[in-house]
Amino acid sequence: MSYPKGQGWGTVFITVGEPAPLGKRKGKDFSLYTKLVLELKGRKKGTAVQIGLKDSQALDNGSETKVTLQLTEEWDTYEIDLKKFTGTNLKDLYVVTEFVFGDEPQSLCVRKIQFQ
Repeated sequence: MSYPKGQGWGTVFITVGEPAPLGKRKGKDFSLYTKLVLELKGRKKGTAVQIGLKDSQALDNGSETKVTLQLTEEWDTYEIDLKKFTGTNLKDLYVVTEFVFGDEPQSLCVRKIQFQ
């Protein structure tokens, strides 16, 4: 992913099924899992990205809980305890992974997204 300069913020997200407006989203039960495992690397030192999850009832206002990861230039595995995503209904997960960027341009690579 390459996030350009000159933006206030941006996001890339992976949904269950086709993206849909609030009220028409279909969620899936992920409550048997305990962690989200990501294999990532930044294109330059100091790359930071926020990772989020959203259930089907979550508003599209950025209020969902996010976890910030500091990436290296090498492939690393990041394990995030799903309990960190407070307020997210894992029995009705709609956005199974989102990458949220701030106002700095940056690039990162994703090799694995897995729930365990």
